[in-house]
Amino acid sequence: METHTALLLLAAVLCWSCSPGKDCCLSTHNGRIPRRLVESYYLQTVDSGCHIRATVFTTWKGRRLCAPPPENSHWVAKLILFPMMNLYLLFSNNNKKNSNKQWS
Repeated sequence: METHTALLLLAAVLCWSCSPGKDCCLSTHNGRIPRRLVESYYLQTVDSGCHIRATVFTTWKGRRLCAPPPENSHWVAKLILFPMMNLYLLFSNNNKKNSNKQWS
């Protein structure tokens, strides 16, 4: 009975570690990525079934580049904040233009 349980446990571990539908970064590269290449990003977590934490950048050509998590790399944190800063500037400039309009 114990052997049967041990074999089931081993099979479960093997099936979990080779999940075929999951596409995870296996390692990260600390080389800087030019912001003009980045279309989007997402954070890969261990909770999502991957073995390491990473920041995954997607380029305009569809390539996925694996970088360290933002708390481990200053350039990654800055690159993640860049799109949000553009949105802030866009909205703040629109608000300035609208506030200069005279309402009749």
